Amino acid sequence: MCGIAGIISNKPLDNMVPLLKKMSDALVHRGPDGEGQWSSDSKTAGLAHRRLSIIDVSEKGAQPMHYQNRYSITYNGEIYNYKELRSALEKKGHQFLSTSDTEVLLGLYAQHGSDCLSMLDGMFAFAIYDKKEQTLFCARDRFGEKPFYYKHDEQSFYFGSEMKALWAAGVQKEENPTMQYNYLAYGFLKNPKNLGETFYSQIYELPPAHYLTYDIRSDKLELKEYYQIQTEERTLSNAHEELKALLKESIAHSLRSDVAVGCSLSGGLDSSLIAALIKENIGEAELKTFSAVFPGYEKDESAFIKATAKKIKSHSFTVTPSLEEYESEKEHFLWHQEEPVVDESPFILYKVYELASKNNIKVLLDGQGADEVFAGYHAYYFTYLRELRKRDRILYNHENKLFKKLARSGVVNDYRFFRRQNNLSKLFGNKLSDIRTWKQKIDQLRSEKVDASLFKTEHKNSFKRPYHFNNLNEHLLHDATKGKLQTLLRYADRSAMAHGVEIRLPFLSHKLVDFIFSLPAEYKIKEGWTKWILRDTFQNELAEEIVWRRDKVGAEGELK
Repeated sequence: MCGIAGIISNKPLDNMVPLLKKMSDALVHRGPDGEGQWSSDSKTAGLAHRRLSIIDVSEKGAQPMHYQNRYSITYNGEIYNYKELRSALEKKGHQFLSTSDTEVLLGLYAQHGSDCLSMLDGMFAFAIYDKKEQTLFCARDRFGEKPFYYKHDEQSFYFGSEMKALWAAGVQKEENPTMQYNYLAYGFLKNPKNLGETFYSQIYELPPAHYLTYDIRSDKLELKEYYQIQTEERTLSNAHEELKALLKESIAHSLRSDVAVGCSLSGGLDSSLIAALIKENIGEAELKTFSAVFPGYEKDESAFIKATAKKIKSHSFTVTPSLEEYESEKEHFLWHQEEPVVDESPFILYKVYELASKNNIKVLLDGQGADEVFAGYHAYYFTYLRELRKRDRILYNHENKLFKKLARSGVVNDYRFFRRQNNLSKLFGNKLSDIRTWKQKIDQLRSEKVDASLFKTEHKNSFKRPYHFNNLNEHLLHDATKGKLQTLLRYADRSAMAHGVEIRLPFLSHKLVDFIFSLPAEYKIKEGWTKWILRDTFQNELAEEIVWRRDKVGAEGELK
C-alpha cells in the first residue's frame, strides 16, 4: 500500500518534477519507505509515488514502474492473486524483472487492457500512462478500499491518493456547499446519488468498481463501471462448505506479504474469526493482535479479546484511547481524514493502528465489511421482517415473536434510534473544521439550526430520501455500495495510513461477497441471530461465548 499522485497537462510543464515532488511529499505518511517521480519527455505527463514496501521490498519493486518501453504506472494496493496471474502471463511470453505485484499488474494491462480488472483479486487504486496511445488509465477496486481523487479542467488532470496531494500542487481548496449542507442537516458523508462528489468543489473521487480513461490529445475523460455485486439468489445444499472454503482462501491470499502481518482484534465475531483463521494458516509462528480496551466501561471488550488471544495463543497488544488524547491530537487526526467524521470510532482505529506501527507491523488484517455483507446490524432486522411479511407469513410470525422477545430483553435496544436518526435537524458546527464527537455534542446539536443562508441556497439539493427497502439484499447492497461501508473504508484507510500501516479486509473478497449475496435472507438472519451462516459455519473455530453473543457494539468503545 502506498501513496500515488500525478499530473497530465495539455502543454509542457517545466516544473513538472518539482510539482510531483510536492504532491508525493504531502503523502509521505502513506509511504515512508521511499519515493519516486517521473515525467514524460514531453513534460505533459508525470507520475509520483510514495512507497510502503510490502511485496518485493527491493529496489526492483520501486515506482513509478515502466514496462515494454510503453507503459508507466503508479499504484497503491495489493493484488492478492498476483502469483497466479504472473504464471499465466509468463505462459503467454511475458517476462518480469521483479517479484512485485506491480509489474504483474502492468503485464496484465498490457495483455488485456481494461478487461484486466475482472481478473484482479485485491484492493487497488492505480494510474497507467500509455506513451503510444497518449492515454491515462485509472482504476479503483470493487468496494473502494483504496482511495483515488482527481480534478479535471480544460488544461490539466490532477490525481492523488488523498486530496492534500492535489492541494500541494496548487488545486484550490473550496468547500462544497451542497455536501456541507447535507452533512450539517442530516449527517450525510457521501452523496448516495453521486459517489464521486466530495466535500470540496471540483475535486472528485473515482467511485468504487469504476475505471477512468483520459485521452490526452482530445482532453476526453470517460468513466465506466466494471463490476456489480451479483444478487441473484440460488439454493445451495453445501452453502456452509462453500463459505468456509471462500473465506479461508481469502485469508490465505491476504497473508501474502514479504513483511510481518498482524491482526486487529475487537472481541467480536468478525475480527476474532479472522485472527483464528490466520493462526490456522501460520501454525506455530507468532501472531500479534492489536485492540482497543476500555477498563471500567460497561461494554468493554477486554474479556472477549483475552479469550480469543488465549485460544489462538497470540501476542496481544492493547491501547486505551482517551478523550484527552482526542482533544490533543484531533487536529492532526482530522488532517488525515480530510472530510468530516460523525463519531469517535475512527480515532479509536487511529490509535489501534498507531499501536501496530509502534510494534513494527506494517500489515493488519481486519474484520470490516462483514456487518454490511452478512447483515450484522440490528437495523437489518426490520428490513428482514418486512421482507418476510410479504412472502412468508408463517416464517414472519415466528421471527417477529423472536424479535419482540429480543427487544423486551434489551438486546435490540436501538429501535427508536433507527426510527428517529434521519429526523435530527443537524450535526456538528457550521464549519467543517469544527468537528466534535457525536456522543458528546448530540443534545446541544438538536437545539441548533443550519445557517440560514446555507439552508436557503442548498435545501433543494437535499440527499435525504425515504429509504424503504423491499428485501434484505437490497438494504445490504445499498449499505455496501452507497452508504455505511464507504464511510467505514475511508475511516480505516486514513487512520491506518496515517501511521504507514496497510489494512487488508478478507470479508471483502468479491467472490465471497457475490456468494453471500446469492443466499436467501434466512441464511443471514435466522432465529433472531444476525450473521447466522457465519456463526453456524465457524462455531467450532471460536469460543461459544464469542460466536453466539448478541451484545457486541458497533464501536469498539467510548472515549472517556
